Amino acid sequence: MKLRFILSAFALAFSASAHADISIDTRSFTFTSMDSYSYMPVEARLISDQGGITKFNLLSTNWGFDLGSVNQGGNGNSVLEYLNLSIKSGYELTGFSFSGDVVGQSLIGGAQHTGSMHFTPGAADNFLKASTALTNGIGGESYSSKMRSFTNLNGGRHFNFETNGLQLTGDKVIEIGGYATIFASDSSYAVPFEEYTNYFPSTAGIRMENATLTVFTQPVPEPETYALMGMGLLALAGVARRRK
Repeated sequence: MKLRFILSAFALAFSASAHADISIDTRSFTFTSMDSYSYMPVEARLISDQGGITKFNLLSTNWGFDLGSVNQGGNGNSVLEYLNLSIKSGYELTGFSFSGDVVGQSLIGGAQHTGSMHFTPGAADNFLKASTALTNGIGGESYSSKMRSFTNLNGGRHFNFETNGLQLTGDKVIEIGGYATIFASDSSYAVPFEEYTNYFPSTAGIRMENATLTVFTQPVPEPETYALMGMGLLALAGVARRRK
C-alpha cells in the first residue's frame, strides 16, 4: 500500500510537471503560456531577442493545425492558445505579429477521366481558419483582432497578422486560435459496356508550418529622465532670454 501511494504521488507530480506552463524571460518582457486555458499545452522556443524585436517559434501551433492527409473520410481539430506577456518596467509593447505558412493538398482521383459521362468525381476538400487577438486579459479589453481563412489549397500560402502603433505596459494576453478540417472520397469510373467500376482515391490534407510570434517593444524613459529633460529645456530658455 505504501509503495502504491508513493508511485501514485510520483505519477501525479510527473503529470503536473509535464503540463506546467512554460516561461521564457526576455530583455523587455516575460513570456508565459497559459495551459489551463488553452486546448493543448503550449510549446514555444525563443528564436531571437535583439533591438526590441523578439521572435518565438510556436511549435504547438504547428502541431495543432497539422491534420496530415486522408484518402477516405475526414479529420478536424480546433486550436486555442493563450500567451501572457508581462512587460517589464521601463518598456512598452508597441506591436506584435503572428505569421506562418499554410500548406494544403487537394487532389481528386481519376482526373484523367474528367468530362466522361461515366465518371463520378470524388471529393478532396481542406479548410483552415487562423486568428489572433491581443487583449488586456482573458475576456478583457481587445486591442487587436485579425483572422484569415484558407480553403481547397493545393500548395502553400504565407500569412502575416501584424499590429503596430501600440503603447502598452503591464500584462497583456495574446490569443491564437482557429480550426482545420479535411475530407476525401473516391472518384468512380463505370467502364462502358462492362459490369465493373474503377475507383480512384482522392487526397486531402492541410497543415501549418513556421508558426512564428514576433513581439515589438521599446524603452520608456524613466520619470527622472523627463525631469532632466525639463530642467534642460528651462536652462536653454533662460540662456535665450539673457541673449535677448
